[in-house]
Amino acid sequence: MSMDFQTLILFIILGLAIIAFIREWFPMEVVSFGAMVLLVLFSVVTPKEAVSGFSNSAVITVGALFVLSAALVKTNILNVLVLKLEDIGGARQWLVIGIMLTSVAIVSSFINNVAAMAITLPLAMQLAQRFKLSPSRILLPLSFASMFGGTMTLIGTSTNLLVNDVVIKAGYSALGMFEFTKMGLIFTVVGLIYVFFQAKYFMPNRAIISSLTRKYHMTSYLTEVQISQNSPLVGSTCLAQNVSRRFDIIILEIVRNGEKMSTDLRNRILQVGDMLIVQGKLDDILKMKSELKVSLLTDIKLNDGDLNDAENMVQEVVVSPGSNFIGSSLKYINFRARYGLFVLAIQRASTTLRDKVSHIRLREGDTLLVFGHRSKFNQLRQSQDVFVLDVVPVQLHKMKFWWMPMIILPAIMVVSALEVMDIMSASLVGVSLLLLFRILTPQEMYQSINWSVIFLIATFISVGRGMENTQAADLMATLFQFIGNSVWADWAPYIVLSLILFVTALVTGYLSNNSVAIIMTPIAIATAVGMGVNPRPFIFAVAFAASASFFTPMGYNTNLMVFGPGNYRMSDYFRAGMPLNLLFWILGSLLIPVFWPF
Repeated sequence: MSMDFQTLILFIILGLAIIAFIREWFPMEVVSFGAMVLLVLFSVVTPKEAVSGFSNSAVITVGALFVLSAALVKTNILNVLVLKLEDIGGARQWLVIGIMLTSVAIVSSFINNVAAMAITLPLAMQLAQRFKLSPSRILLPLSFASMFGGTMTLIGTSTNLLVNDVVIKAGYSALGMFEFTKMGLIFTVVGLIYVFFQAKYFMPNRAIISSLTRKYHMTSYLTEVQISQNSPLVGSTCLAQNVSRRFDIIILEIVRNGEKMSTDLRNRILQVGDMLIVQGKLDDILKMKSELKVSLLTDIKLNDGDLNDAENMVQEVVVSPGSNFIGSSLKYINFRARYGLFVLAIQRASTTLRDKVSHIRLREGDTLLVFGHRSKFNQLRQSQDVFVLDVVPVQLHKMKFWWMPMIILPAIMVVSALEVMDIMSASLVGVSLLLLFRILTPQEMYQSINWSVIFLIATFISVGRGMENTQAADLMATLFQFIGNSVWADWAPYIVLSLILFVTALVTGYLSNNSVAIIMTPIAIATAVGMGVNPRPFIFAVAFAASASFFTPMGYNTNLMVFGPGNYRMSDYFRAGMPLNLLFWILGSLLIPVFWPF
């Protein structure tokens, strides 16, 4: 089959998008938007087809499920249930860890994986502290468990919904709500056994660092200086002396006669004997010592014990997937003024960034070391842009009709499974009930939706339409068929299915799982049609493989969420995840044709 011009253009645009995704030249939604615009400019898709993703039923359903998940999180009921289950394990640490892994898998089967991880990640940190375990032992297995759970139902992950939408548009019957469950349950049981033994015997046991400031190597960046009698600071303010800009340091606290002050620091009139707790590089602090005549208390190494008190605290904060902070610097979002908190350091990909943190463009999964007044963290905990890794409340938030989200979500699954209503309509009815009964406010609804994911999916759907409009899907299908026939013609469908599983999981390790599903589903359908076999097994191969890529942090949002808190390295993902990917590949190759015969 020869390639026409528009097919060539599509492959070039897709290739550039993949490179941009991997190299992180721009945020993923910007890349997908750019690809959509190029497809329109080169007439690969019409303008109407390009924007059709914004009215796509799968996109609307994904948005609705974000809202439904947020309602469950708001009531705190899942935190309570998970903690109650953990209490069953008592002091038997590995029984408790096994219960937690199982709990997150079950929760992830009916709410968004990221929401499930946002609930259980702080709980897991508390668990590690309780049993004096390194968080690196349990956080990555927890992420994997949330991914298994998502494979068990149609709404378990946005990938399944996208695949279902492509299938319906291709003229085939919709995927059932629980049609995933037979294979997904096997994946989940086998996966949970695997991650349990990984956690117990094979995950890295990095030394437990009791102090966050030591974990971020901050002790050489934090010190105390005392104002001497002849200092120009006496009777003046930090703002008047332009301390922060002149010396590139941050004043965290002022201590006067044993009393700590941490608000409106730059406008406070300073006195002889005041001690300033400062963050900065040693040469900048020495420059301040020389010019402002302050005494450097070099024998003091400050850590959490010095910064944490009745008023102030140090906490780790993780940038959420889809956060509005992604791609912006702390200075641009005015973090300090907005929350009244200081970011001391940023941890990213095993690297701790301490210099010029206010100018660093944030990424999904970045872990921030934040210092400030305890009351200020309450506002930060309400933000959808980050989540704070601190003590988790265990009480139910018993607002009126607090129990309704626990009924609405199962009801959506049941009416969809019985085909009383399609999944999109059922989800929208559920959201309307949450709003009507004031379980969520309209503002909370807007904040709960991961708009980056919605925009990414909606714009990248144009690539799927481009594959339908051109010969791209047929060309890729021909390639798969050629490989299958050239290896062993009699077993070609089995070989091709196994190849689709392998390729989908491999590519998902570096691209968005949703993007891969949009690209691979039309190819899988075209391959089945070309071979004259049932497309169902190929479709499910894409759905399962795109939701189960474990060997890189980029393979799934939840993998990025645990990178910083778990103090992981890239190699940890490969060692723990690649055997699991191979195990799932073998299981899928053998069992998918059994459940969905050719």
